[in-house]
Amino acid sequence: MSATGPVTELGALGSVHRAWIDPRGLVGLTGARWVVDWWIGADDRWHVPAVETAVRQRLAADGPVPETVMRVPGGDAVQRAYAVGGAGGLVAIEVENRSPVPFVVAFVLRPALRGDRRGRLARIALDGTVVMTDGRPALVVPRPPSRWVVATTGGEPALEIVRSGRAVAGPFVAARDRGGALEIALLYPLSHRSTLRVGLLPGVGETGEAGRVDLTRVPSAADATRGWAAQLGRGMRVELPDEGVQRGVDAARAALLLAAESSSRPTAAVVAVLEEWGFAPEAAAARERLRWRARRALAHVTTVRPHATGGRWEALRARLDAASPTWAWADGPAPTLRLVRSLLVGDDDAGAVALVPELPPAWLGRDLAVHNAPTRSGRVSYALRWHGPRPTVLWEVSGAPAGVRVRAPGLDAVWASDRATGEVLLEPVVAAPGAS
Repeated sequence: MSATGPVTELGALGSVHRAWIDPRGLVGLTGARWVVDWWIGADDRWHVPAVETAVRQRLAADGPVPETVMRVPGGDAVQRAYAVGGAGGLVAIEVENRSPVPFVVAFVLRPALRGDRRGRLARIALDGTVVMTDGRPALVVPRPPSRWVVATTGGEPALEIVRSGRAVAGPFVAARDRGGALEIALLYPLSHRSTLRVGLLPGVGETGEAGRVDLTRVPSAADATRGWAAQLGRGMRVELPDEGVQRGVDAARAALLLAAESSSRPTAAVVAVLEEWGFAPEAAAARERLRWRARRALAHVTTVRPHATGGRWEALRARLDAASPTWAWADGPAPTLRLVRSLLVGDDDAGAVALVPELPPAWLGRDLAVHNAPTRSGRVSYALRWHGPRPTVLWEVSGAPAGVRVRAPGLDAVWASDRATGEVLLEPVVAAPGAS
């Protein structure tokens, strides 16, 4: 099977290794020719996320830690995938049994399928707790499987063998297929309210660490989320009145940091948005890796101007509507972050700091805040609070030069201040006719 829908990139800062996950929980290593799927054997039947209707996916509040939930009798089977990093760039896959009864989880390895191109899986073996694919460490498991199946994609499917109860018990036997069409399923019983973890090994073939991976010491998904929360506590931060936009922004900021450290060279847009969102060290490092054409292009990548003719809110809503449940976009996170910033803060052509360049109609009367936004006049923080139809703006421009000018064109086209710090109660703001 191929990925179903847009994929979410998985990675850890400090590691160039990347993986991806599709909306049904299919996981692949970037560049690998095989993928890892998951099935659940419950009391009633085998449940396959790729074809079940009761499957949903969401992203953790902080960072690329997607959670895929599938309904099973009495509860849910929950899969989480996240990158741990380190020399080998381990990517953990956890399955949690949130049902009142035990079930069986199957981890399935098979050739990847991208469009008309099929991957290859020609040899497979189990060396202790390390699954070897084509002679390289691929997957570390907590223990040998209780049962297993080896099939080929052109023969009887592994799923049919599992469903019919013909999975093999006993030591795993290495297999080979000259056509590269092997498919294996490793079966593990999982008691209720417990979790089983395996680890993908993108880089251990280079480091020789496969046999030393201890899954009990691998950070949990909650640990990964806390680590990302610390990373996202840097740079420009926003507190938005729309939960969907807030989650999209947080996901895009994490994806931007991953894009900056990707093994492929960054684009001029990625470097520009890193600078606009206050990730100065990452921007500087990414700038050094730009190709010469991208360096030239960077000079022409300018911030979305606050005086530009509206439509930015409509453009942002369209992007959010087009995003996957885990806030992934085909063209990456940079366009979304540029649109959000253009709504919240900017520099106008007269050299003034523009707070709330454009107020989305849906945010009328709702509080928001911006922290540490870099501008030409310094780092800007402000809060917008409402007293009925009248907005109050509290602002501070750190490191502002003498004579800094502050405006709020999305709230009041006339008001301006030459103070670096202040508070003002503006005139009532009325929604435009037909605004939504």
